Amino acid sequence: MPAPIPLLAKFIPLGSLTTAVSDPGVTGRSAATIEALGSGKVILFDPNWASYEIMLRFRADGVDDDQCVLQLYATRGDDYFKIATFTNDQGTQTATLGGYYVDTITPSNEDVLFVGIESNITNSIGHYLLRNLGCSRFALVLTTLDSSTTTVYADAAFLYKP
Repeated sequence: MPAPIPLLAKFIPLGSLTTAVSDPGVTGRSAATIEALGSGKVILFDPNWASYEIMLRFRADGVDDDQCVLQLYATRGDDYFKIATFTNDQGTQTATLGGYYVDTITPSNEDVLFVGIESNITNSIGHYLLRNLGCSRFALVLTTLDSSTTTVYADAAFLYKP
């Protein structure tokens, strides 16, 4: 008998970031500290307990090759831990939801337990796929915003394994 087809997972907008802040660092990773950064500085999202993997994509409103840097954190209910740092380059493909897709995602400081995999195609849609590992909440923190970019958007698709 063939395996069941997994549930269709569409990209959903997670929010937007407009103000860069310092990376919270090891002394500022309590849930209260990260979550108090506020609108425009951090995007908080809950993955749904049943999601096995998360696919992220980013959009921005700047010009081709503008860069922004995001920190991805996760928690299992108390303190946050860093999963990766993303240096994103904006491409030229127009996004239906607004802005232009980031075509190059360059991860660093990756936590290998999450098995992050990036997909980059020039002037297309860059993606980053990671395992959920049962985390209850994720946080994207904007730490660098290029001067010609005013807003960075994040979208996610929550993938389910049969």
